[in-house]
Amino acid sequence: MNGNRAICLGVFAAMCVFISGCASGSGPRAKQGVSPETPPSIAPEPIVVGAREGLEVTWWIADDQDGTVGSVLASFSPESPSSELIQDDLARLEASGLRLVRLPVSQFEPLMNAIPPVQPRYRRWVGWVTQWTEVFRGRRIGGNAPIIVADERRLLPRGIVRLLARSWPSPPKETGGPPRVRIELAIQIFSPEAQPDPFSTPSLAKPETQGLIIRELVVNFEASPGSIYVLTSEEPSVVWKASQKRETAESAAGFAPPPIEVDENESAPTAFPTFGPPVESLRTIGQAMMSSSAEENGSRSIKAILVLYPREPKSYRLLP
Repeated sequence: MNGNRAICLGVFAAMCVFISGCASGSGPRAKQGVSPETPPSIAPEPIVVGAREGLEVTWWIADDQDGTVGSVLASFSPESPSSELIQDDLARLEASGLRLVRLPVSQFEPLMNAIPPVQPRYRRWVGWVTQWTEVFRGRRIGGNAPIIVADERRLLPRGIVRLLARSWPSPPKETGGPPRVRIELAIQIFSPEAQPDPFSTPSLAKPETQGLIIRELVVNFEASPGSIYVLTSEEPSVVWKASQKRETAESAAGFAPPPIEVDENESAPTAFPTFGPPVESLRTIGQAMMSSSAEENGSRSIKAILVLYPREPKSYRLLP
């Protein structure tokens, strides 16, 4: 009897420890008092058990009423990745309605707490991959209304705007320095019609052959160690400030979005959920890919926030 009693007490004690650990470590974080200067206790663990090197991608949908996303990011004092990217490439991204900024990796969790997801968060482990891989899927665009790409009005084919990525290890810049993660990004108009004949060799289809790649927006850079890169959309004329007010140039050009027309005869690919309702035209391709206004979705203004989390290798080695 004493032995059985001891066993029961031991099991009960273990359950108490487990429950208290769950309550303190895995419950939702409080949103009050979130500060950009408050780092998490440890860096987030990779989504894949045992994976320690390569690229991880996280994205979520956030409420953007009154320019919340830009205001919060401004309060985190983001740095422009101008030292990693060619200045012309960065300027073309911004002129296309895309903002790419760099933050310390310690601000990953505070950022997500400050602008929390309004829908489930998505995570994908990319690792080392030299083949283009889809990491984000936006909305359907195209038709007769033009869209701004790199400050120019263009007519694009009908399709889904999506982001492709690939990554590989890069040698240290200086002797004894840390290895780097090289990242390449591309925006593509995914066209289901561009799929090869399913009776030929569908397994050999590559993402880069599945639609038009916007060559002006292909960027390639070496990530700074200990940093994350946040990609979202914004009008080129908007200046982010750490308040709820935004500055917009008086000469902001663009197009008012027409009524949304849904083509029920076209079926979207199922690899990723499609962000937001279909749309014929927006001011920029970045807005078409990563934002949706209250007038368009009938609810509220929202934006997609995508975080590139490069995990540097401890030592440099060539990929096989």
